Amino acid sequence: MSQVTYALSKGMSVIYCIGEKLEERENDATVAVCTRQLDALAAKVSPADWARIVVAYEPVWAIGTGKVATPAQVRRTEHHRCHPVACTSEPGCLAAA
Repeated sequence: MSQVTYALSKGMSVIYCIGEKLEERENDATVAVCTRQLDALAAKVSPADWARIVVAYEPVWAIGTGKVATPAQVRRTEHHRCHPVACTSEPGCLAAA
C-alpha cells in the first residue's frame, strides 16, 4: 500500500507534492509531468478521498538549489494543476482552469 493510501486509511490528511525536474521544465514538460503525477494519485484514491488531500506544487529543481520558482511560473503550473477527479470535491476547480 502506498504512503498516501496508508495515511488516508488511518484517517490522516495528505499533502501530495507534485513537480518537475529542471530538465523537464526546460523541455516545456511541466504540465505533462504534473498531470502524470496527479493521474498516478487518482488511480489510487477514491473521489471521496480528495477532501483530505492537498496538492502542492514543489518543483524538484527548486529543492536545495537556491533557485526558486517565480510567482508567474507557479501561477502557470497552478492553472493546469486541477485534476478532473479532484474537482469532485472542488466545485470551482474546472472553472478556474
